[in-house]
Amino acid sequence: MAAILHDVGLKDEFEAGRDHATVGAESARSILSGLGVPREFVESVCCAIRTHRFGGGFEAETIEGRILQDADRLDSMGAIGIARAFAYGGARGAPIYDPGEVPGVYDPFKVRSTITHFHEKLLKLRDSMNTESARKIAEGRHAFMLEFLERFRLEIAGER
Repeated sequence: MAAILHDVGLKDEFEAGRDHATVGAESARSILSGLGVPREFVESVCCAIRTHRFGGGFEAETIEGRILQDADRLDSMGAIGIARAFAYGGARGAPIYDPGEVPGVYDPFKVRSTITHFHEKLLKLRDSMNTESARKIAEGRHAFMLEFLERFRLEIAGER
């Protein structure tokens, strides 16, 4: 349930600037409680959703939360993650690349170029995995993102 509902708050984040993990946990509580799901299960799902976001700064408290964090982060890496990053950046009006932009601390509410997003967030995901299986998958996806960024740098520089 947490995996299904974890991004249900994204629309609210885009439109009202509210943290989608917090909104998602609230929405999940409402949805699941309305279906008569046992309270302990609802709380477990909501805890996992509330702590899944990389930019939220929360450490997952349960195995379900750790697995959801890993799955969400792995989805942001590799070939699919690269495609998602540019689609997301475009939807938010972010430039692909800004040569004058200096990467800083990741802020999920600040619109930065997609290439800067790689440096502020995506390249840090590998080291934030909770489970051994996620760490193994993250290694390959991380390497692919580095390869992509190097190729991008060469093309921008006119070397390819």
